[in-house]
Amino acid sequence: MQFPSEQLLVELERCRLVWAELEPKEHRRYIQQWIGSYGDLNVRGCRKRSGARAMAEAQKALQGTFLLIPCRDPSFKTWNAVGSAYRCQGDTLPDLTEVSHHVDAFISLEDFNWTLFYGHEVDVFGGPDFTTAEWMSQAV
Repeated sequence: MQFPSEQLLVELERCRLVWAELEPKEHRRYIQQWIGSYGDLNVRGCRKRSGARAMAEAQKALQGTFLLIPCRDPSFKTWNAVGSAYRCQGDTLPDLTEVSHHVDAFISLEDFNWTLFYGHEVDVFGGPDFTTAEWMSQAV
């Protein structure tokens, strides 16, 4: 898999975001934290929004600063740091639909209160998916 760094940076620029690349250690740490909160996102009974509703819900929840974390090469089942991760600041969330053709990624606040997950090829398989830590704690 070739990481879509150019596509990703074009999208960050389109949204007029200010961003900083995270250190690899920080990238891995955020993936582990995300897995602890949202790793079971696709379990039955998990409350979530998908598609345009998910993107709108995440945009509404945005508080200015967020993480953008590539978290899996779709060729593999394991979660792993892929490419570069970013801490971003701005008023508009990037649309990672095209990026999702190459890598799974999530957008989240640093406290992981909510997440917007772009699984593999969201425009083909559905998504992205939005959920919150509170909704996950209520999953059956």
